[in-house]
Amino acid sequence: HGIGKDITERAHDQKALEESERRYRTLFDVHPQPMWVVDASTLAFLEVNGAAMRLYGYSRQEFLAMSADQIRPEEDIDDLRRAFADWSNNYSQRLWRHKKKNGEVIPVRVTSFNLEFAGRRARLGVIEDLTERMQPEERAQQSEQRYRELLQERGGGT
Repeated sequence: HGIGKDITERAHDQKALEESERRYRTLFDVHPQPMWVVDASTLAFLEVNGAAMRLYGYSRQEFLAMSADQIRPEEDIDDLRRAFADWSNNYSQRLWRHKKKNGEVIPVRVTSFNLEFAGRRARLGVIEDLTERMQPEERAQQSEQRYRELLQERGGGT
């Protein structure tokens, strides 16, 4: 005697799940914006796409051996830890400073979403490099500062 069970539906569901994960993986990998997944507790990078590797200069293996606090200036790390500790926001958008592998600090906008990744609480981050957008603003501020200094020199010399 034996008991037979039709597992066609379960096999179909598994195949659909695998196909969905493959599509997600492809979209993540080829997305033009830098993206990564960070463990909410340890801040370890769990996944990173090619655009992030190109922007920051790290290989996938280097990223996956690091945590998100390692690409921040020291004075920003406490804010980062507080942001990850607050799990109340499912969606967040913040301006940060990130360090590239070569040491250059760049301004970025990070849009992040809470999710579960490989059974862990995590956050998916989409990064927008604001360097080019900020440069004209910084040049205008520097120009304004030089103008003020010139006015003070002339005003102080009369």
